[in-house]
Amino acid sequence: MKPSTKTKVSTLKFTQLTSLKPAGMSKRFQNHFEEVQDVAYLLQCAVMVLVKNALSPLDYSNMAKDVICKLLLEGDVKALAPVRHFCVYFEHYFSEADWAKVIARLFKNQKEFLAVTASTQKTADHLHNMLHCGKRQPKELMNIATVFKDANGKKHRFTFKDVDPCYTTEETTELLSILTTLTIFEKDGVRRFTELVRYIYHSTTPVYDAEAQEEKTEEQIGGKVEEKLEKTASFAAHPLQPQLEKALAALALVKADDKSGSVLLMESPSFLQRNVYAGKSADEIAAHMFDGYSHSPADDPQELQNRILSALVDGLKLKDTSATSDRKNQKASGESSEAADNSPQDPPKDKKKKSKRRNKERKGYMSKEEIERQRKEKELDQKARKKLGKKKRGKKKKR
Repeated sequence: MKPSTKTKVSTLKFTQLTSLKPAGMSKRFQNHFEEVQDVAYLLQCAVMVLVKNALSPLDYSNMAKDVICKLLLEGDVKALAPVRHFCVYFEHYFSEADWAKVIARLFKNQKEFLAVTASTQKTADHLHNMLHCGKRQPKELMNIATVFKDANGKKHRFTFKDVDPCYTTEETTELLSILTTLTIFEKDGVRRFTELVRYIYHSTTPVYDAEAQEEKTEEQIGGKVEEKLEKTASFAAHPLQPQLEKALAALALVKADDKSGSVLLMESPSFLQRNVYAGKSADEIAAHMFDGYSHSPADDPQELQNRILSALVDGLKLKDTSATSDRKNQKASGESSEAADNSPQDPPKDKKKKSKRRNKERKGYMSKEEIERQRKEKELDQKARKKLGKKKRGKKKKR
């Protein structure tokens, strides 16, 4: 079976005339003219495009000019007879000599030309600048919702989208009424546009647009992320970055104070929910931790390492984290002061004879939460130092 050699006809109907962009419209006109040679149909399509050009901010002027000139100068005269009055819309497409040829081909004489084209000529002269205007930048775009009557007197609606509402009511009415002079647009064999009933403008700006809201949110998030990255980048080369990464590596191996003993501290619920550094990259942690901290080369490296580790565990900035020695001194001072305040006036001679009641009372001077916090802090420090390769300090054996 031989493949079909029939060429597919380029559709040029009402939908295409109202939706195609200038370049696509011009190409469709050219293809339709070459394939169909329906000159009367094409001439009415060209008038429809003039109306579209007047209403749209896009440039449809001079669209398919070569096609229109060719069909009026060379097209079948009998086929053009029913639509010859439309030729006046395109007079400026021709030179004076060629325009005279068009009139001579389509009309018996000048008198017939004037009589047949009288009504159309009036509209063409009045609306010429609108029908053939070029591209423009509108202040706003709106849709025109129209209501027309068909040949049966039945009303139907049609909307011109993305219209430049720059004309008066009378001018817009005249432009839309040109559609009532065209006979090619039908539905179920019934001519569609016979009388303009009314039209109203609708704003093209939606009251609610989920997609636009998403784009706005993405822009806001993108701006925040960019700002965050810029701030992070300023800390990327911080001199304490190596110590931070070392502390992070050690902390990543520390297990939480969990009953099962299998949950890592940095993966524990308490750390993920409460610690400001949870889920952050090393650069992001550095940006927050080293903010406001002035590093001095004279600082003790080991002391700094311990402070960074403490800042990670407590979720604090480095400037707000006290040195280990200071913390120990504060703790010792607090304990000695507490012991002095709570020491009995007549200390027992034998410590082994202290009653359990006395021990409970002494422990009661510190809250349960404080005792638990200090215990956990001590355990975490010991675990982290062990991961860093530091040996646990033990008591010296008595000789």
